[in-house]
Amino acid sequence: MKKGRVKMQNFLKVFLALFITFSLLSAANAEKTVKELEELSAMGDIVSQYNLGYYYYKGEYGLPQDYKKAFEYFLLAASQDDAEAQLQVAVMYKNGLGTQQDIHKAVEFYAKASSHGITSAQYNLAVIYEQDKNYNQAFKYYTLASNAGDAQAQNNLALMYEQARGTAQDFGKAENLYLKSAASGNVAAQNNLAGLYAIKLKEPQKAIEWYIKAANAGVVSAQYNLGVIYDQLQDYKKAFEYYSLAAEKNNTAAQYNLAILYEDGKGVEKNYKKAIELYAKAAQSNDSAAQNNLGVLSFHGADGVEKDYSKAAAYFTLAAKNGNRTAAKNLEELNKPSRVNANIVKESSKDITR
Repeated sequence: MKKGRVKMQNFLKVFLALFITFSLLSAANAEKTVKELEELSAMGDIVSQYNLGYYYYKGEYGLPQDYKKAFEYFLLAASQDDAEAQLQVAVMYKNGLGTQQDIHKAVEFYAKASSHGITSAQYNLAVIYEQDKNYNQAFKYYTLASNAGDAQAQNNLALMYEQARGTAQDFGKAENLYLKSAASGNVAAQNNLAGLYAIKLKEPQKAIEWYIKAANAGVVSAQYNLGVIYDQLQDYKKAFEYYSLAAEKNNTAAQYNLAILYEDGKGVEKNYKKAIELYAKAAQSNDSAAQNNLGVLSFHGADGVEKDYSKAAAYFTLAAKNGNRTAAKNLEELNKPSRVNANIVKESSKDITR
């Protein structure tokens, strides 16, 4: 939350704002200053009203933290068309701080602050409209905040262009906005830009470049998607490296694809026990492909893994209940009299996700 803006209305107000902001006050001076603020506030001084709201909000200058009083003072300043106060009133309505939560009131005050060019108000207003699926209004306010240089608004606006929400689909505009946001260090934009290159624009090298940036910043989905790209390029060692990073952070798809690498001995020494361990983790997250593949391993058996038709049937049944068609067919094959010759099929690796 920002401190009050100095309003060049007269020398007394300017001096008071600077004195409060930068002076080291003793408890006695603080009490005196608060009293002066209260007197000025009662006379309608906007700076004093805003600053009192701020000090009650933060619990500063000897005042207790009191959201209710903070809200009251912010509302006084907001009613005099102070943009920063309108922003804080909107935030407090949105989060139910010092007042009952009221999203409609939050929208009202965000809109007032937005009309004064407050970028964070424009952005937050867009978020509310997007959550309410009012994409035309969301697009309008993301555009305002984006034009003011807000990196997150640029990312969200790019998504709207990419997904044709509130506007016509335009991958070129999406790319440009992602690039602006990503250049500001926004890791979500870096990840989304990589996805745009990988899936929509079919430029894998650019996708790799941006996924690496996002992956190095700890974005788990970027780590997984890098694994997928390297897997598809048959660079299995790098695929193994990035799947491992994402799998360690409990990314289910990464656990599944990593299990396949262990099972097939690609990028790593073949290890059925490790494959089963990873399939089991993914299966616990209700991944039906992992459940199916556990059934396949149980059916065929492998080095260090005994054949177990009962386990295979249990896994196929579970996967089939979760909508896996391959598992349903495998279950039919397993129940045939000549089960030894059954055509039991393993699910393949998962693709890039957004």
